[in-house]
Amino acid sequence: ESGTGKELFARFVHDHSHRRNGPFVVVNCAGFPRDLIDSALFGHERGAFTGAREAHAGCFEAANGGTLVLDEIGELPLDLQPKLLRILEEGRVTRLGARHTLSVDARIVAATNRTLSVQAARGAFRLDLYHRLSGITLALPPLRERIADMPLLVEHFCAGSVALNAKPLHRPLSAHALASLSMHSWPGNVRELRHLVWRTLALAGTPLDEAHLLDELAGLQTEAGPPGEASPSLRVAEPGHSYEPQDTKSDGGTRSAACGKIQENDPTWLCLQGRSWAEVEAAVIRHHLQAAGGNRKRAAATLGISRTTLYDRLRKLSA
Repeated sequence: ESGTGKELFARFVHDHSHRRNGPFVVVNCAGFPRDLIDSALFGHERGAFTGAREAHAGCFEAANGGTLVLDEIGELPLDLQPKLLRILEEGRVTRLGARHTLSVDARIVAATNRTLSVQAARGAFRLDLYHRLSGITLALPPLRERIADMPLLVEHFCAGSVALNAKPLHRPLSAHALASLSMHSWPGNVRELRHLVWRTLALAGTPLDEAHLLDELAGLQTEAGPPGEASPSLRVAEPGHSYEPQDTKSDGGTRSAACGKIQENDPTWLCLQGRSWAEVEAAVIRHHLQAAGGNRKRAAATLGISRTTLYDRLRKLSA
């Protein structure tokens, strides 16, 4: 799947092989315009086509003596696949517009997020090329099947940020945080986790703020799922006046609450009389956090303030 680290693993294979001193070349077969991928892979001679003002070595030549990673090999056009098959069989490449062939010696690592056997059965990928590429097949598991690796991955990503910013390491994740991370489907796999950690460090600083991490995770889940319910309204009583809200019960009756003090367990109303601004602000923030199910991003949006401002307020409340 995308984001599992196919290119990273290919680099690991290269660095631990006898070709480690040779070049490591990565080409995305889906990243080139249709009329340029032939030249990018196999090279061209001067004058081979309009605009070819000088000769150009393709990726196979550039990777000679090392490793060539053909990423998204399943996207390679059908009419170019026989040419690739010939190179794999003979170890020789012919540039566009050339009359002679060049010998190349490169390890080929083909990466894909498709099931090539299925593609071949449908006629979308050459069966002979599929078998030629299937010398050794390695499947990289998605992150949802590697939950036990999450603490190490989070520590690794934090260490990468530390190396760049000279900031302290993160605290070990709690069992609650790991359980929350394991509940996410991780469609972006390890890449998604990396960006989540880096975004948390960028917004909340170091060491890694676990509450902020889970808040960012909740934001990902909210974006991926249906929109949440609207937050309950907060009604405010003027100083010197009592306010008794009437809330409809599920059985059609009503319930009332007397106004005597700020009640955080039922904060659908607020009496300001005799209360300091700090107490009012704390009650408002707690109300919106509770209404948002603990999602700080959503609570900040409802309050009309930035998440950074909300984090500052929360730090002062916990101080």
